[in-house]
Amino acid sequence: MKIEYSPQAEADFDEILLYGCLHWGPEAGLAFIEELKQTLRPLLDFPEMGRAYDLEDMTEDRQNLRVIPHGQYQIVCEIAGEVIRILTIIPKGRPRT
Repeated sequence: MKIEYSPQAEADFDEILLYGCLHWGPEAGLAFIEELKQTLRPLLDFPEMGRAYDLEDMTEDRQNLRVIPHGQYQIVCEIAGEVIRILTIIPKGRPRT
């Protein structure tokens, strides 16, 4: 198994890093990004960890979405065979779209 990041997830990491650097300083911002990525590493051994993403009217091909909480964020990932694709990182409280 391997972890891949969607373009949206990469943009989310950049946004979180920028916010962290501006508010807590570069070291703390980078440390938080590393913490987020550490949260994802157990997915390699336990791809079903987290909870099912409960979108209304979820199509059958999206039934494999999972949510991993980390602090004030929800990391949305998709299990696709031997690949765990990180789709987006949503701040808690933001509406799901």
